[in-house]
Amino acid sequence: MTIPKPLKLTTKIWKNHTETLKQELDIFPQKDLCKKVIKNLAKM
Repeated sequence: MTIPKPLKLTTKIWKNHTETLKQELDIFPQKDLCKKVIKNLAKM
C-alpha cells in the first residue's frame, strides 16, 4: 500500500491508522472486501 505524501506527522498518523486497520482486518471475516475498501481509501 502506498502512503500519501502530506506532512510527516500526518504520515505517522496514517501509518498508525493503517496498522489498526490491518489488525481489524485479521479479525474481520470479509478480508478481501475490506482490503479493496482500504486500497480505495489509500487512493484519496
